[in-house]
Amino acid sequence: MMQFSHPFILLILLVLPLILLASPHHKRSLIPRVLTMALILFSLAGPQISHRIAEHRAIFLIDRSASITETTDPGSIHDQISAIVRANPSYTFGSISFADRAEVSEPLSYRFASIVTSDDLGTGTDLAAAVDLALAEVHRDGDTQLVLVSDGRITDGLDRAVAAAQGVGVPICVLPTGREITGDLRMTGLDAPAVTGLNRPFTIKATIVSAVDTEATLAV
Repeated sequence: MMQFSHPFILLILLVLPLILLASPHHKRSLIPRVLTMALILFSLAGPQISHRIAEHRAIFLIDRSASITETTDPGSIHDQISAIVRANPSYTFGSISFADRAEVSEPLSYRFASIVTSDDLGTGTDLAAAVDLALAEVHRDGDTQLVLVSDGRITDGLDRAVAAAQGVGVPICVLPTGREITGDLRMTGLDAPAVTGLNRPFTIKATIVSAVDTEATLAV
């Protein structure tokens, strides 16, 4: 692909044919001079041949919901992200912080600072809002992936977020962060048969983990 440092100089080339038309009796002698002028102008325009290289990009989706902000120091998240950035110097990085809503913390850039915002974005964890905002930043050329920085406690938008990313072929990786909250419950396993007969009973096995003894209600 050819580009020019000073493309407006090429506009002068439009004048050269007028010189030949203005002197029809000396056209043969003027042709070498006009061609020489054309080559000089072409050189002054600064032609450059560029090779289009696919750019690698990664956008961090940084969870700033209550389960993170109340248990995890922003400095530790910054260190985790910085380690990935240093290990991948060929990538451009950007970041989006999210909770109930999402906002761009840093646009895609080679000068990525791994900023972890302290802005109040709510208490929930709407992953779909973050993914939608990230996909709006994605260009069609190059290789882009999303890196979810979270403790895994997604309260809303998980299915929609995954479907949106899969729809445009953008993978989502996970960088676990955060600490366990005393009294918190989480599901670590769910087993169910892949196929079952119509109107036949079947068994679903769920594994729930808690750091302390507590009560919980399972709604099916």
